[in-house]
Amino acid sequence: MVRGIETIRPGSPDLPPLAPWEAAQGPLILGDWLLLAEPIITNLSLTAAEWWTDVVCAAEAWYKHHMSLSPLDRIKHPAEAPLALCQEKLQRVERRVASMILQSAPSQVRDELAASRRLSTFGILTYLLVTYSPGGVSEKQFAAQPRRSSRDPECLGRPNCLETVAPVEDKNERDWCNCP
Repeated sequence: MVRGIETIRPGSPDLPPLAPWEAAQGPLILGDWLLLAEPIITNLSLTAAEWWTDVVCAAEAWYKHHMSLSPLDRIKHPAEAPLALCQEKLQRVERRVASMILQSAPSQVRDELAASRRLSTFGILTYLLVTYSPGGVSEKQFAAQPRRSSRDPECLGRPNCLETVAPVEDKNERDWCNCP
């Protein structure tokens, strides 16, 4: 520590890229990414391991509380880091990790984080939890998409129609049911 501020080890390690959200594996994508990112982040400084554990635990506690709120209260629920995570001596580590996470995030996640001004490590993690976890924003948007099944009139009588339900991506698209 120099003048009470945490010293970061030299070098600029990159985090593994965070894959875009997928309906079937959103929580697994985030969980795997957090496991891969942890050793890189915790090696940034002498106290980074303890700080990262505290940030992840606080973000998970925030997420659990957030999911217990009513939909209207969720809108008003701020993603503010606990004071213990906002110590001046840890600000250099905080900024480096936030920058590393933003670089590894998909572009649409980066854009949304910048638009919502969630640029702290805690804010980014809470956004990722809300987006990638079960019942999250992405899952709700996917569930709200119009769907067709093989019982739709456009598919009836055509060979090779699937019995699964698939999202409708384009009104003029007929390939959704593997129809020739």
